[in-house]
Amino acid sequence: MISVQGKFYATDSDEILKLAKIYDYKLTFISQPNSYLETYKGLNGLHLYVVHNEKNLSLFQIRHILHLINKQTLDFCTKNNLTCVDMEEEFLKYDPNLSFVDNMHYTDIGCSYFADIINKVFVSKNHVDQQLPGNAKND
Repeated sequence: MISVQGKFYATDSDEILKLAKIYDYKLTFISQPNSYLETYKGLNGLHLYVVHNEKNLSLFQIRHILHLINKQTLDFCTKNNLTCVDMEEEFLKYDPNLSFVDNMHYTDIGCSYFADIINKVFVSKNHVDQQLPGNAKND
């Protein structure tokens, strides 16, 4: 497996598992959505870039790196039987030009999408007793 974040990712994750067991926490991990897509225009042209060796990485390269990190998170959840919300996948359902201020940070609409998705997961996993008023849309 490709390790994007190296040993620290695994070490931190193992530490989180130990603490969750000690304190009887219910863990939910979330992958990171982003708008490193060809169709994303950016709010007022605002974009975030990753620089490597004094050159901007391409949108494809950045998206690929973020996807690898997200895959590690999903694999960790599967391996440890944990709840994981694949926000990367969930946000592909929405227009990135409405969801993001730049390539990583949400607009108010994006925050609403995020809250609705999380709320549905928490309700389905019994992490909360009911849907939160004002956030989730009743289907």
